[in-house]
Order: sequence, then C-alpha cells, then structure tokens
Amino acid sequence: GSPNGRRLRCPSVRPAKRSPASTNVAEFEQIQSRLRPDTPLLVYAWRGRDVTFTAADFYRWVPEIAYDEVRDAPAAAVGRALRNEVLGQLGADAGLDDDPYAIEAIDFGADRYLANRMKDHLRDRGGVEPTDAEVQEAFDRLGYGRILEATGDWWVIPFADYSEASAALATIEDGRAPESFPNYTFVEAGDLLAGRTEGHLRRLPLGEPMVVCLADGSCVVAEVRERHITRRTLEEARSEIESVLRRVLPEEQLTDSLRAAVRIRVDEDLFDRNLRPR
Repeated sequence: GSPNGRRLRCPSVRPAKRSPASTNVAEFEQIQSRLRPDTPLLVYAWRGRDVTFTAADFYRWVPEIAYDEVRDAPAAAVGRALRNEVLGQLGADAGLDDDPYAIEAIDFGADRYLANRMKDHLRDRGGVEPTDAEVQEAFDRLGYGRILEATGDWWVIPFADYSEASAALATIEDGRAPESFPNYTFVEAGDLLAGRTEGHLRRLPLGEPMVVCLADGSCVVAEVRERHITRRTLEEARSEIESVLRRVLPEEQLTDSLRAAVRIRVDEDLFDRNLRPR
C-alpha cells in the first residue's frame, strides 16, 4: 500500500528543492541496508492501472538525490525518484531514446553499472592478503599515522605584520628578552592541536625563535621549548588497513595486469594546450 493510505498520481508529484550534493556510495549502502528491494513504498495510478513503486525502484534513483533529503524528507525523496521514473517512461514514449545522445547515455549507464558491479564482485570475492610492505605503504600514504595528542611549552609575541615580527626577532637574537615585549605570552603544557598558531608550532625546531605568519597577514614570533607528540602506530592501525586492502587489492591487481598487457599513450600536449590553467 501507499504511505498513510494515500495514492500519488503522476506526474503531479511536486519534488522538493534540489540540493547540489548527491548521495555517495557509503550513504547509499547505508540506505540500501534498511529496506528490502521488494518493499512497497507507495502505489500510484498510471494509465488506468495501479503501479507499485518498490524500494528497488527507489534505489535506482538514490545516487541522484541529496542524502540530506533522503534522510530528513524521505517522502520528498521518494516523490523525486517517482517523478524521474515517470519522466523517463514519457521520454521513451516520445521516442527520445532514439536520439544519439540518449543512446550514448544509455550505453554509458550500462557500462557504469557493470563497472560498479565488477568492483563489488572483486571486493566480495576476497582471498587477497596484503603484504607487510603494502600495509606499510598504506599507513604512510593514507594518513593512518595521525596525531592523537600533541602538547608543549612555548611562548608567542603577536605582531600586525611580517616586518614588525622580523624586526622584533632581530632584537631578540641580539639579546633582548622576549618577556620585555608587550603581549608576550608563555604557555605551559598547552594543546598543540587547537588554535590558529599551534599547527605551525608543531613543526617549529625546538629552542629556536622564529617568525610565523598566519592566513590573515598577522605574524608572531614564537619559540617552542618542549613538545610531546603521540601518533597512532602501525600496529594500532594494522587491522583496519588490512580490512581496507582486502577490498581494494583485487581491483588494483586486476587493473595492473590489464595495464601491463596493453600500450597506453596519452597525448599530453593536447591536454596541456586545452586544459592547463593559463
């Protein structure tokens, strides 16, 4: 039956305002896990008969709909999907599927669907165990060794611009005490993961006053006295990395074998002439 016992008559369903963002793969899988494909979402009158619009019909259009609409206004999302479904049928009735662009779009849609199904097939098949070298490479390249905690002792003196800060640094290097400057601040056991300046302070050499300039044009003279940074280790991230690699390695190995078997030439001059920013 239909929601609340109502029937929606197409094409009179009015869609909600479209959000520019569409639903991504992870969000789609989350939605798909909640409803069986044969679950009836609504019944509508179409050309003299009642037609049931199921979850499977809805799923076909979910990637074209903003996730916030699917989550916050599901009736509107179903209405949008139904609107698209009916418009597609009307387009076929009008002979628009004979248009060369339509034929190309249909062919591409089939290729895209089969490509995604092939990815799912490779991921579900499994059987590929990542090597230690592959785990290490993923750890290094994909940011698994993120900072968990960063603290330190430092002092800062704010200035309006670089010229003021560099002049002050010169006098400090000549022997002037940093504490003698107005707005001098010393921080003990401070959090180096918070604030505008702290990201720079995590990278400064220890015990060496330096000028650090911020995005708004202001600058500080700062010195880090002590610093303690705790990062996630490879062993802590290993099981997560291995789980990801078991899904992606079959696809990567297949494409690597195909690439090795063919000669691929990209006309880089053509791309440079037409796509490189000028």
